[in-house]
Amino acid sequence: YPEEFMIIILSVALVTLVLGLRTGGRNMPILWVMALAAVLFGATVKGIDPASAVFLFIFGFIIFAIDESNDLLSKVTRRPHRSFAASTAIVTLVFLGFALFSPSGLAVSSLREAPLRFLSAVLFSILDVVIIYMLFGMVLWPFLKDALGSASKIVDREAGMLAFVIGAMTTAIVLYVAALWTHESLLWDAQWPWMVWTMGNNARYATMLIIPCFWYLMRIHQINTEDGESKDCLPSSLESLGGSWKPMLIGICLILPLSMLVAVHGQTSWTSDAAIHLNDNMDDGEDFLLVSDSTLGMHWLYSFHLEVDADGSRNITGHWRASSSEWQQELDEGVSFDNRGNLSQVRWLVLAPEVSATPGAHWSLSKSDDAPWMNAGGEWTVWVHSIAGEQ
Repeated sequence: YPEEFMIIILSVALVTLVLGLRTGGRNMPILWVMALAAVLFGATVKGIDPASAVFLFIFGFIIFAIDESNDLLSKVTRRPHRSFAASTAIVTLVFLGFALFSPSGLAVSSLREAPLRFLSAVLFSILDVVIIYMLFGMVLWPFLKDALGSASKIVDREAGMLAFVIGAMTTAIVLYVAALWTHESLLWDAQWPWMVWTMGNNARYATMLIIPCFWYLMRIHQINTEDGESKDCLPSSLESLGGSWKPMLIGICLILPLSMLVAVHGQTSWTSDAAIHLNDNMDDGEDFLLVSDSTLGMHWLYSFHLEVDADGSRNITGHWRASSSEWQQELDEGVSFDNRGNLSQVRWLVLAPEVSATPGAHWSLSKSDDAPWMNAGGEWTVWVHSIAGEQ
């Protein structure tokens, strides 16, 4: 989950656009190459089609670069509220196109498979992404009134471009999170809308916008300063809080305890402890099996990847089975089922805290510990097959 890298990548790409607009494109080739490289890298990391990402990046820059020659275009690009609305509409239309014509089985196709659930997911996503993570989590709410009040009055290309990026990214994240929740709820046959609570952390993708948002606030402050507004009438920004320092301080004081609690929760995930034990004891080329409830099963398995074989050099294979499946027959009796992987080479077995079963006679306990109470508690266990090669 490289959100920190994504924040840096988006900021590098955006600052090159700002500098490009200020210089009229002179002496910018190196920075433009850096911007394209940043976008290409970011898209690859997050599994987005790199060609599409680079094309949209170039297309967006061209729109703002040529707005001087088109009066109609400049009425949108230089008005932040119109620019924000335009980017929101464009992203929504592009998303609908992918949702309607993409192959079944993808997250975006969930709109076709469960339209009512998806629409409700969009509402939950707006609450989670925009209100909880952006306004509250980024402590943007003290600046909201000034930002909205200035958006329709300002005529500025840089502010319009920042608003365009913020609108496009926010809309894309809201729709993507809604699609992901809908898609995975269908895969797991999970009760709706409780799936939103389980996967609410997906809204963290919005943190990529923290620097562009504060840059936008800084820009509207600069514009009003240049226009000769009195100090009391200037919109507040991070470097000039004005009367917003009190609500800003309150917001930070509210966020810090929650951030510390989340940090403790993240550092004490039971899968990390189990993965560290596997890493210390497994030989290269071995297989392990994780047994857990179906909800979040593949996410639990994925969390082993970083500790056990992050770069794939150890050739370790991880398998997963739901606790309600006939995994013991597969493991101990060699029974095979259609559309399942082969467990014949599994020598290590990880049982999640909610799994009460005990493996067969050839398995011995290698490690056990209690899961943190914030991970619902319970005891997880790691077992090793005592007779290698005779499963």
